[in-house]
Amino acid sequence: MCPPTQPQMPLVRVENNWMDNFLESIRGKSKPGADIAEGHKSVLLCHLATIAQRTGNMLHTDPVAMKLWSREYEEG
Repeated sequence: MCPPTQPQMPLVRVENNWMDNFLESIRGKSKPGADIAEGHKSVLLCHLATIAQRTGNMLHTDPVAMKLWSREYEEG
């Protein structure tokens, strides 16, 4: 009997310009394509939520801080 085979994933072409930019930034040959502080702000809450989930704890925030995270959306 033949062993079961795993389904083959379709090949997807991925542009690696971001990786090239990252490596060139580390080497000091170019500036990063995105600001590090902006990237940090973009993923911070996701990281904290993942930590809370993995540890089985809740993420508690200051009510004043929650007002800063809120957004106003247009109707529609």
